[in-house]
Amino acid sequence: NSPKSMSSTSVCCVSANVGSLFENPKFLREPWMNAVTQFVNKHTPKVFALHLQEVGGKEYKENMDSVASFVKALSLRKDLTAYPRFVAFVDSNFEKEKTFTALGNIYFFHSSLRNVELFDFEAKAFVALPEAQPVFLDSNTCPLVAKERFADDAYVVPWTRKGFQFVRMKLDGSAVDFVNVHLFHDACNIDALQTPTIFSDCRHNALLHVLDRTHVDESSTPSFVFGDFNFRLQLDKVIQHLAGQSSGKVVKQDHGKIVELQLKAKDSGTDLLTVTTKEFRYADKAAVLENKGKDFRQFDQELNPFSNVLLELPPTFAPSYPYSEELDEPTTFMDKRCFAWCDRVLMNRAAHSAVAHHKQQEYALLGADSAVGDHKPVALFGEI
Repeated sequence: NSPKSMSSTSVCCVSANVGSLFENPKFLREPWMNAVTQFVNKHTPKVFALHLQEVGGKEYKENMDSVASFVKALSLRKDLTAYPRFVAFVDSNFEKEKTFTALGNIYFFHSSLRNVELFDFEAKAFVALPEAQPVFLDSNTCPLVAKERFADDAYVVPWTRKGFQFVRMKLDGSAVDFVNVHLFHDACNIDALQTPTIFSDCRHNALLHVLDRTHVDESSTPSFVFGDFNFRLQLDKVIQHLAGQSSGKVVKQDHGKIVELQLKAKDSGTDLLTVTTKEFRYADKAAVLENKGKDFRQFDQELNPFSNVLLELPPTFAPSYPYSEELDEPTTFMDKRCFAWCDRVLMNRAAHSAVAHHKQQEYALLGADSAVGDHKPVALFGEI
């Protein structure tokens, strides 16, 4: 059947790394919720799919108790009253280090949806979502979610909370898959100076593993794969690009290893760029935001090897990371990592052809002018 001959289901997918929210809930939570629910209300989808990474933040042992109240506060908002039913799969069991991912998959269902069914991965069958009450489930023990933490040897440091959570459902009879992904970060700017980097190789292999486990790339079921992919710009190419505006490159070494790289501005001789292990200090980062990173999009290449199986609407918005966590600096990048489009909403071919077919679609950065944490949420609205 072509999308034209079927009744369509509208979907809103929001990806949000919420580590900052749990570290500063008093100031960040409300603007974050406003940004997310504004987008949902603009489109009123049949299902609002929210994928969270870093639930509980860095101090997850202390903060994990507040996760349920965070989800409840979101569900009780007046601007979400059209979504009386939700189901949340949250991996909050940090004591199980071998399996802990700090991922949360939350799905809100519009009152106009008659039947919502969730796939039971153990029974290999769909089961009905209870009519009224919200369902809050531990993703470690629940058969309605397939969850995995990446193996210790998949990354350059032995322990991370990175992994994926996979949920399959039927909405009034139409099947759809949702995969929440959190891939590995760049641990060191200096080590990221060659392409491909050791970090991008780890991300590539981890994403291959996700596809191998979920098979969404081969599926005829519309599938949305969204989360914090941690995709980074090709740092060596970024520096080459910026070197054109500089009077030259100064490299400091220690025992033959680069420890600092500097570019000086042509006219003034002031620092244009400084790169160290944990610092990326670019003097003209305001201009990056002004033109939504347009000059740097050419260096966003990590999705290219998957371009046949994971597709995306063009990301015409500003980079989603790393924003200042200061309340009075919501449109300022932090000086720790190169700005990048880390947070993405990707689709398999079935989902992409349906979304692209319908006129109503939007792919956006949320909370652009609000303090919502170091990652700005990224959202896609479309019809399948």
